[in-house]
Amino acid sequence: MFSLCLSSVPKSFGQAETVKVLSYSWYVDFIGYFGAVGEVQNTGSATIDKVCLSVVAYAPDGTPQGQSYTRVCVTHLVPQQKAPFYMEFPEYTSWMYLGIDRVDFKVIQGNATTS
Repeated sequence: MFSLCLSSVPKSFGQAETVKVLSYSWYVDFIGYFGAVGEVQNTGSATIDKVCLSVVAYAPDGTPQGQSYTRVCVTHLVPQQKAPFYMEFPEYTSWMYLGIDRVDFKVIQGNATTS
């Protein structure tokens, strides 16, 4: 999934602003990987195709500690539909010891479609 989202990062997407992250939580698994799960919603009036998110994790001092990408778990997000997402940071790095204070999500892809 990571490579699919990275290939589309530099593009401009007209409907991404209508996709909102409703809720999320994060965790550190038993191996030490950092993960995030949550739910998005299409708040617009058009069907959105292939929603992709980026997330940046921050240490308590405000320093960015890692970034990851994922796609929402549905291909087409119809108006008002909600869908889950899951992402992980596969690197085991020093930020695991610093702790995570917050994560910031950004919708980086979400095109209107007639499909």
